[in-house]
Amino acid sequence: MKKLITITIVFFCSFVAFAETRENRKENPHEIRIGIADDLFLRGFENITTNDFKLPTPPKGYRQTGFQDHNYRSTGHLYIEYHYRINHWLSVGANFDTRTSLWKRTDYSICALESITSTRDQYTLGLTLMPTVRFSYYNTPYASFYASVGVGTYMRMYENYIETILPVLDVCYFGVSLGKNHWFCDLELGGAPIPFLLDRLFRFNIGYRF
Repeated sequence: MKKLITITIVFFCSFVAFAETRENRKENPHEIRIGIADDLFLRGFENITTNDFKLPTPPKGYRQTGFQDHNYRSTGHLYIEYHYRINHWLSVGANFDTRTSLWKRTDYSICALESITSTRDQYTLGLTLMPTVRFSYYNTPYASFYASVGVGTYMRMYENYIETILPVLDVCYFGVSLGKNHWFCDLELGGAPIPFLLDRLFRFNIGYRF
């Protein structure tokens, strides 16, 4: 999987390895991009399950009941973003981010004579909507460098119930954009200290200008 991501990044970045000029920006002020970001912190926080599910062995003559979570997985942060480029250094827009974590829960009631189990799928869904501002601070013939900040709302759902609603702050302190014409790709380093602490550190996206 990591090798596939690396090959994809190299392919897109080599395909569009020229930056745009000020004239290009005036001709194509609108920008839409889709991307993926890591969820390392949330995976470490949530992944309290085991992939090796085994029923416990109760003491002789006793019945034991309980549950166990297992087979955890997550999608990472998947997002879509729109920006309107006001001039060659400033753009405004909005980012919509979604992340899903999934696992299985097995309830059991066991004794020496019988074993009763029931397994069902469970999930949480995180949705984030943020207005964003981006500043391009250095442009070369090959790349444009920028930083951005977004402030919005994060909603976490557990199955069909809203579990929590929190403010969210997202910062990209280093971004590089490669692509002279309509298609481009971006690589970013950043973070979402509120509420994800260390999530969204590494980001990759591809986009289209018009």
